[in-house]
Amino acid sequence: MRFFALTATTADLPDVPDIHESLTAIQKFVKSASPVVLSALWHIVLALIIFFVGRWLIEHFLSRVALLDNKTKIDPGVAKFVRSLVRVGLWALLFYIIADFLGVPTASFVALLGSIGVTVGLALQGSLSNFAGGLIIMFLHPFKTGDYIKTASDIEGTVVEIGLFFTTLRMADNKIITIPNGSLSAGNITNYNVLPVRRLATTVGIAYEADTARAIALLTELIKSRKPLVNPEKALVYVKELGESSVVLGLHYWVKTSDYWDEAWSINQAIKETLDKNGISIPFNQLDVHVIR
Repeated sequence: MRFFALTATTADLPDVPDIHESLTAIQKFVKSASPVVLSALWHIVLALIIFFVGRWLIEHFLSRVALLDNKTKIDPGVAKFVRSLVRVGLWALLFYIIADFLGVPTASFVALLGSIGVTVGLALQGSLSNFAGGLIIMFLHPFKTGDYIKTASDIEGTVVEIGLFFTTLRMADNKIITIPNGSLSAGNITNYNVLPVRRLATTVGIAYEADTARAIALLTELIKSRKPLVNPEKALVYVKELGESSVVLGLHYWVKTSDYWDEAWSINQAIKETLDKNGISIPFNQLDVHVIR
């Protein structure tokens, strides 16, 4: 058995990096970079603290405003709009403060927001029109939540919600309709709930042979006995028209706005019962055909 001894000199080995020098270089880099890294991390931590504290302050402030709204006579739609507007403004201010704290040039930040605003504005012209209409409705108060209104397109209903872009109405048959604020504010709006009283007007025809004066007296007595009646001195029954087959009597009297619809739906039945009870006929159209041979 043979044994071979292998010997090598240092000249025969490949070059090996000096580990000590590498570690020293890394330590120097870390030592030189650590202040920058620590400063950046510190600023990020403080920015996060500012963000969470700012968010808590915003929500706390808005909740306090919401509680105060319940103690005032502010319209709920206006209150909701103001809270949304304040929320957006406070969040924008918070992001501005954080950007300024992190060293972001505020002029560039504002310019960026401006360019974004222009781009969004061009893309959402219709929505901005609705937003402007919402502002008009909020601050000019042509109507408020709970009012019964009629729009220029003959849509009627009770106002359920006034939003930034749309207004929601509940129609008489309990259907919900949403109307863009732009078209709503640009047209005529009839509000039936602004004033506490409304004038109710209706008509009835009686036969030409009937005693007109007696019919007027009976109907005047009827409307003055109605419970929803207000301002009885302004109640009026008069001959409105001489029709083709009847004398048309008009009735005008004032009722509370809250009682208007119930009264409007029941007065015609009361008129017919009163006339029938007193033998005053209500004629209907007749067609007489004469055959000539």
